[in-house]
Amino acid sequence: MTRQLPVARPTRTAPPTQWPAALSLDALKRQAGIAQSIDYHDAYLESLREAAVDLVEHATGRILAPGPFVWYPGELTSALPIPVRPIVNNSVQVEVRNESGNWEIVSTNQYVLLEPQESPTLYAYDGWPITDGHPDGVRISFTAGDTSPPARATQAVLMLVGHWFAQRDPIQVTSAPQAVPAAFDLLLSSLRRGTYP
Repeated sequence: MTRQLPVARPTRTAPPTQWPAALSLDALKRQAGIAQSIDYHDAYLESLREAAVDLVEHATGRILAPGPFVWYPGELTSALPIPVRPIVNNSVQVEVRNESGNWEIVSTNQYVLLEPQESPTLYAYDGWPITDGHPDGVRISFTAGDTSPPARATQAVLMLVGHWFAQRDPIQVTSAPQAVPAAFDLLLSSLRRGTYP
């Protein structure tokens, strides 16, 4: 009996090559109310941006800045939905492990990617190759991300960065901690798969 690994979310293999203008450092500074540039503020804002983008991407499945991803789906089904979107330029490569444990590229003549922008799904023409029982026998590499993400997505990121920057003290001595604005949750819910055009 082979052990099955849990299906994991796709992970970035490298940071975004360029952030969309709406998520630039200048936009973060405006959101945080910073008039002049201080190195430690810049680094802190950039780390907050990465955390906020990760949270929004994870909650919505929409990738906000283009970059390379890898995904180990567990096993191949005839229709394999990719859990993030959009896929850039149909840039999907499927690999399977052979009996000696080496990766083999599956020919692009054996599958097709449909609906790469909103519901990317891989379909096999005549079935997928056998993965010889390797629990991590399938690897899918692709580039995903919006070059200009929806305004609601960038606003959610900026709102969260501004909130975290304003609430950066670990202890609130004078007043109770402020909750994340309710508008953030509304923006996220409007961006989930199937609810945003």
